[in-house]
Amino acid sequence: MLASSTLAAGTAFALVTGVQGADLGMRVTIVERGVDGLSGKVDRLQGDLTDLRSEVTDIRSDLTDLRSEVTDIRSDLTGLRSEMTDLRSDLTTFRSETTAEIAALRLEIRAGDEETRVQMRALHEDVLDRIASLRIELQHEIRAGDEATRAEMRVLHEDVVSRIALLQEGINGRRKSGRRRNGSGLLGIEGSLNPHGCS
Repeated sequence: MLASSTLAAGTAFALVTGVQGADLGMRVTIVERGVDGLSGKVDRLQGDLTDLRSEVTDIRSDLTDLRSEVTDIRSDLTGLRSEMTDLRSDLTTFRSETTAEIAALRLEIRAGDEETRVQMRALHEDVLDRIASLRIELQHEIRAGDEATRAEMRVLHEDVVSRIALLQEGINGRRKSGRRRNGSGLLGIEGSLNPHGCS
């Protein structure tokens, strides 16, 4: 726009200097034409300035809107930072509470493990005592059973021995009676053969 106004002024100056040799009427006419041209250009310049002012006003309005948006963004960022700070505080509190709960849980687990170990030891000792008592009872029962078995075997042995003795006595008695019978029979035969009793 400034270049256009400078060009118009230069043209008018050239027109004025170019018509110095002409008569006054022609000069006036030329000057009027130049002035008319300059007034038209001034009008155009004024229109351009008006458009420029309108554009500047629009730009200012856009800048105002942009500043408002930036202010909103800053406000949002401030709120976000506040929320992040609160979240960090909550996380810190949660960590401390969780750490305390985990520590308490570990203590409970250790106490429970120790109690379980004590109970396991007691049960183990009880089982060992019961096994020992059962072993002693079984040993007594086995010994008593062995004594009873031995007594029964002795009785059976004595019974068998007595029966064998009776059988032997019966067999021996039969042998003796058979010998006696055989001896008396031979004597009778001999007497019949030798009536005089001579050998």
